[in-house]
Amino acid sequence: MSCCRACDSGMGCTSGLGHLMGAIQQQLPPANAGAPFTFDFNEPLVRAVFNSPEDIAGWLEAAGVSYNTTSYKLAGILHPYVRVQGNANAYWDSGSDLGFEIYNTIIANGYDVDPASINFSVEPYYPAKYKAPPAPVGSPAPTATISPNTSTASSSSQCDLQTMGFGNWAACELGISPIAGAAFGGVGALVGVGMLALIVLVAFKR
Repeated sequence: MSCCRACDSGMGCTSGLGHLMGAIQQQLPPANAGAPFTFDFNEPLVRAVFNSPEDIAGWLEAAGVSYNTTSYKLAGILHPYVRVQGNANAYWDSGSDLGFEIYNTIIANGYDVDPASINFSVEPYYPAKYKAPPAPVGSPAPTATISPNTSTASSSSQCDLQTMGFGNWAACELGISPIAGAAFGGVGALVGVGMLALIVLVAFKR
């Protein structure tokens, strides 16, 4: 089989999983009839219906997806981890389509599945002259670049003490930000006032 039965209902082969590439691996090799598979998943914490995991096996076999199917809760209470195992009932051009068919059959019966938690595997089949599909293509990730530091100290010809004030003039001469220059100017002003006070004190004592 090349696609899932959900396509007939307009849901598509990757219904609910189209953007969750990590849930069911894309472009798996073919799966032959009888191939064993394992389909594990977590139930979401918030569920609309509380079904029994044991029902899943019957749904899959009734839909003609698998045989020798078992399904049960592997662990957990509030966030149960469910395991489904069985054998594929037909040949699939890609094991991925089998995984999507299992998923769609489960949710079609009202069972809640956390798609991101799915762990699916199936025995691969490599027929004669099998050629793996090309890898997905797309725009490559952008290369991170670091812009060169273009901030340099301004030339002395651009720094005018009379028009800029001491703080901004000092910032201009040192090539630092005006904020740092203002702080520098404040410190300079305090130092200047202190020196002036010292000179006055010394002159007074004489």
